[in-house]
Amino acid sequence: MIFQLGRYTIDVDVEKTKDFYASAIASNEICSCPCCQHFPNAIMSCSTIIVDFLNNLGIDPRKPGEVFGDKYNCSGWYHIVGTLLNGRVDGLVYDSSNAFIPDKTVDFIVWFDDDSNRMGWIEKNFPSPILELSFSANFPEQTNI
Repeated sequence: MIFQLGRYTIDVDVEKTKDFYASAIASNEICSCPCCQHFPNAIMSCSTIIVDFLNNLGIDPRKPGEVFGDKYNCSGWYHIVGTLLNGRVDGLVYDSSNAFIPDKTVDFIVWFDDDSNRMGWIEKNFPSPILELSFSANFPEQTNI
C-alpha cells in the first residue's frame, strides 16, 4: 500500500508488518528502565491519531524496536516491511524540517529511512524489505501511567 506522508512516499506491506508485530516482537517487559516501562501506555494514550497512524502502517504502537530517553522525552524506532519511494533525507540530519508530524497537537514526529547503515538494531527474522520509522516523542508529564 502506498502512503504519502509529507515529504515521504512509502510502499508498505501492511499485512506482513502486522503479522510480524503480532507473532514475533516481544513487549517491553524485558527492560525495566523507566522509558521502556512508561512508553507502551504513554503512546497508546497520547493521541488516537498517532495510534491510528501507526496501526495503519501495520505497527503495534506498544512494541517499538527500541526506545530510549526518559519517561516523558524519548526517541526510538519501529520497523516496517516496505520501501522508501521518495523523501530520503541526505546526511544524518533529522530535524523538524524533514519530519512528518501525524498529529499537530502532539509532540510526536517521525522520519523514514531504508539505509541499513543508518538503521537501528533490527529484530531477528524481520522480513525484507525493511523500512525504519524513527520517532521523537515528548509526552506530557501528567501522563502518569
